[in-house]
Amino acid sequence: LGDPERAEFFFFAMWQAAIAGNAFSLLGPCHVNISDRGLESVRMHHGLHCPDNRTIPFAMQEHPLAIAPDLTILLRVEDAKLNYRLMQQDGDPVNKTKGPDALAFQREFYDDLWRNGGSRFTGPVAKVVNPGTEGSFGELVEEVKAIIEQKTGIPTT
Repeated sequence: LGDPERAEFFFFAMWQAAIAGNAFSLLGPCHVNISDRGLESVRMHHGLHCPDNRTIPFAMQEHPLAIAPDLTILLRVEDAKLNYRLMQQDGDPVNKTKGPDALAFQREFYDDLWRNGGSRFTGPVAKVVNPGTEGSFGELVEEVKAIIEQKTGIPTT
């Protein structure tokens, strides 16, 4: 697929994920939906791969989410070189097609999102530093759970 077609398929998939996440969150106050990608990822990929295609930005403006997310948490590997190495080794065929320039674009996009306090698609944004080391996942989960409790008042234990 060409870049505009890939971006449009990605947009459709993320839009459906947002709808499903909203539906899931309506089940009750104890349900927390954590997605690793979202509609801001669509905007980031669009800006990188096909900035002249106006279809996706128009659709996102014309069809806003009815229920804004409560919180988005960014997991960030601070060292860009380590981030790139981890991205290349994780076995994801899409990540293997991205070079250092694409990663730099992506990192700057999400840093701006965090600095700006989020968007209508993310709600407030919190950042958790991922050291990107073996065995570090448990500590990250605990930090994310603490942020969810602090920002939303929803107990996670």
